[in-house]
Amino acid sequence: KKKKKKKKKKKKKKKKKKKKKKKKKKKKKKKKKKKKKTVSVLLRREAAPEMRAAVLTWALVGLFFLEEASSKCPNITRRPQDTNCNYYCPNKPDNDWDKGFLLDGETCDYLTKNDGVCRNGECYQANVSSSTKPSHPVDHTDEPSNTCDTAASKKKEK
Repeated sequence: KKKKKKKKKKKKKKKKKKKKKKKKKKKKKKKKKKKKKTVSVLLRREAAPEMRAAVLTWALVGLFFLEEASSKCPNITRRPQDTNCNYYCPNKPDNDWDKGFLLDGETCDYLTKNDGVCRNGECYQANVSSSTKPSHPVDHTDEPSNTCDTAASKKKEK
């Protein structure tokens, strides 16, 4: 009888241990699931504003280039009233003005009248004049006289 009682007690203990293990496993699984959820939610929350900012920035950049490319003003040769390399023409549908450019190589006013050249819509100085003319060195065969009044030259004289 004692042996049977001991066996029953052992079985009960084993069952309790198994139940405890199962509970622990369930708790661990729940914790892991919770951790995974919180990490993924945090990542989504942190990444979303950055992603939105990047998408918005690229959208604005794209619109800028699209607007520049769709300029309705043709590239033209210089007219008497043009002093720079860009000009404006009316945009009737929008009741606004569009920007156009003079062709590359057209003259423009950089510092004075017609001293510049248009390149990519900007005026560059055409000729950079040298302020001094280059001179060739002259060979001197005689030694130069000592005209400096230095302490060394005074010692030599004594």
